Amino acid sequence: MTSFHLTKFDLSKTSQQRTKSTNKATSISSMLAMYFAVFILSASPSFATAATPSQQSVEKLMRILQMDNMADDIQAQSADLIYQVITAEVIKNNQPLSQAQDKQIHTLVQLDALVDKYVTQLNRKTNLQQIRQQMSQSYVQAAQTHFTQAEVDAQIEFYGSTTGQAILKKQPEVMQSYMQHLLPTLMQQTQKNLNEILPSLKQEVQQILAGS
Repeated sequence: MTSFHLTKFDLSKTSQQRTKSTNKATSISSMLAMYFAVFILSASPSFATAATPSQQSVEKLMRILQMDNMADDIQAQSADLIYQVITAEVIKNNQPLSQAQDKQIHTLVQLDALVDKYVTQLNRKTNLQQIRQQMSQSYVQAAQTHFTQAEVDAQIEFYGSTTGQAILKKQPEVMQSYMQHLLPTLMQQTQKNLNEILPSLKQEVQQILAGS
């Protein structure tokens, strides 16, 4: 069997591709966070005694917030980040790959291709129009529960303005930049904590397996 060898250049390229995917996925997360923030900040404690927003006005707000694009973006980014952390760990500090590490990367690449294959099949089976419809119905129901008509109208007026649209366009980039600065610290702390608990975890797993 022909031996597979993946050079550090190839790995760096893979890492760069994964980083681009991370940025896109982070952008989606940022959009979701932004919509949630809009939802929370606009809520009023007096909603119970105020007029419930009409379905037409909520749907108009959704169009202004460009929420319909989220289904496309979410589907397009499926499974892009599955092996990023593992690959980054193997090539950390640009160290030469051992034979075992080289074999590990080979396995990861094969698994990545397999995942892509089935994600593609899953996407073909996914009814995107149905997802959009479900997202729309869910948002309308939530908005009518928590927003007043005046609050929906205020959002339509603001986010429909030139300034509001400019903020909507910049918000994903702002959140992405924020997460890029925050994530390394979070990942470092998570890895540190993980290293501390792994020995105990492995020991308890072995005890469970030994007793089964």
